[in-house]
Amino acid sequence: MANAIAPILHALFDPRLWLLVFLFQGATLHAAKNRLLVLGPDSLGYDQVLTALNDELEDEFDIVQRTVHRETPYRDFERHILEVQPDLMVLMDNVTISYYRFFQDRHRGRLKFPPAIVTMALFVDQSILGMENVVGVRYEVPPILSLTHLRALIDNPVERVGVLYRAEHANYFNDQKILCAREGIELVGYKVEVSFQKGGGEAMSKIFSKEIRNGLKYLVATENVDVLLVLNDNKLLNERDVRNVWLPRLKRFRKPILVGVETLMDIPHFGNFGVLPDHYGLGQTVGNLAIEIKENDFALFSKGATDPHSVRKHLDRKFARKYLDIQPDKLNEVDVLR
Repeated sequence: MANAIAPILHALFDPRLWLLVFLFQGATLHAAKNRLLVLGPDSLGYDQVLTALNDELEDEFDIVQRTVHRETPYRDFERHILEVQPDLMVLMDNVTISYYRFFQDRHRGRLKFPPAIVTMALFVDQSILGMENVVGVRYEVPPILSLTHLRALIDNPVERVGVLYRAEHANYFNDQKILCAREGIELVGYKVEVSFQKGGGEAMSKIFSKEIRNGLKYLVATENVDVLLVLNDNKLLNERDVRNVWLPRLKRFRKPILVGVETLMDIPHFGNFGVLPDHYGLGQTVGNLAIEIKENDFALFSKGATDPHSVRKHLDRKFARKYLDIQPDKLNEVDVLR
C-alpha cells in the first residue's frame, strides 16, 4: 500500500491536472458511444481479461486501455481519467484501487465519480470498503468452492483444513470458516499476529518468519490437518519466506497443498492442487456486469463484490500418483495436469 501511495504526493500541485479537472466538470456526460476506461498492468493474466472485455463489449463501449503499475506516478493515473472522461472504469489490481481511493478523496464534492468495477485484486471486499460507486469481482476463488472441488476429486479425507492468515484478515477467515462448516469441512486456523512491514529491518523480518514457521508447525504437526489451504497473501508469501520457511517446513507434508494462483503451482514441492480463476472467464463476468450497469443508466444496482463464475483446476500429476487416491476417470475433470 505504501508503494502505491508514495507517488501521489508529487501530483498535488500539478496545474495541468487542475485544468483537466475543469474540463472534466464541464464535459458532455454521454458521447455517441459510452467510454470504458481500463486501468491496470500489462502482464500475463491481465491481457486475457482485456481480451474477454473486448470480445464482450466492443459493440457496447469505446474501450480505452491505459497501463498502470507500481511504478506509474499517481499524476498519470489521474490524467488518464480526466482526459478520457469515462462513463465506466475497470480497475485491475490493488495499485489502481489505492489510486482511485485517493482520487475520490482529492476530488470529493467537485467531481461526479464514474462507476468502477474492480478485479484482479487481492481481498477485494476489504480493498474497496468505504469507496464511492465501486463494485468488485473477486480474484480469489472462495475456499468452500476450492475445497469441494478437491473433495469431489480425491478419496483422501478433506475434513480438517489448515489455514495460515494474518490478523488483518481475521474477519475473512471467520466468514469462510462458517461457510465451510456448513459443508462439513472444519477450517483450522493459525493467526499470525506480527505485522509485516517491508523495510522494517532484519529483526522484524526474523520475527515475522518465525511466526510463519510456528504457524505451519502447529497446523501440520500439532493439528495434523488433512489439507493445507494457502491464501493469496503476498506478505505471507514473500519470496524470502517461501524459500526459507514454507518449502523446508512443508518438505515432508504428503497431503494436498491447495493454492489459488498459478505462480504457486509453478514452485516445485509447493502447490500440488490449484483452483484458479479463469482469466478469460473473469473478463466475461466483468463484461456482463458492465452491460448491466450501462442498462441501469450507469447507476450501481449492488455493492460489494461477487465471486468469479469460472475456474480452472490444476493438479500436480507426480504428487497425485504417489500420495493421492484418485479414480482414473476423475482425472478428466482436471483442466491442467502438470
